[in-house]
Amino acid sequence: MGDGWVIIRLDGCASHDEAAWIGARIQTDLVDYIGVMNDEDVPLEAVAIECGVTTGSEAWSVAVYVTLSSAQEAGAMFDFLAAYALPSREMSA
Repeated sequence: MGDGWVIIRLDGCASHDEAAWIGARIQTDLVDYIGVMNDEDVPLEAVAIECGVTTGSEAWSVAVYVTLSSAQEAGAMFDFLAAYALPSREMSA
């Protein structure tokens, strides 16, 4: 998390298609969340995704980039993402 940036990366996807699908789901959820929090329409481009294979790995990763107007908004987004990820952890336990 930096000044107005939140970046998350998910590793271990089996394919580009899986990484792109997961990234698209997260992108849509984050755009919806930002729109509700700001009470305005938010373009899909407000949240960017990239998929790729990291050096030395065969698994695909997806990175999600969110640009916000302040470090305070980035902190709020970080808190949201921590709560957002919680159901995933519970399901895998």
